[in-house]
Amino acid sequence: MADGAEDDAFVHITLKIGAGRSDAVKKKTCDALFEAVKAHFADVFAKRYLALSMELIEFGESGTYKHNNIHARYQRAS
Repeated sequence: MADGAEDDAFVHITLKIGAGRSDAVKKKTCDALFEAVKAHFADVFAKRYLALSMELIEFGESGTYKHNNIHARYQRAS
């Protein structure tokens, strides 16, 4: 990483979601997910230098392209 030491490790997670969720839902989700990530890497974290980070990106419809037939299946099931 910054000092060139070979024993450092870094894991970054980018979580991308569609728009429309409340800040409370996003926070609850991110808190739970990051706790799961920390638990997953706990053994590694205890044995070596490790940096964990996570970011949430909420994208809107502008500039987002999608093609799927999944939503139609959900509508038929209702």
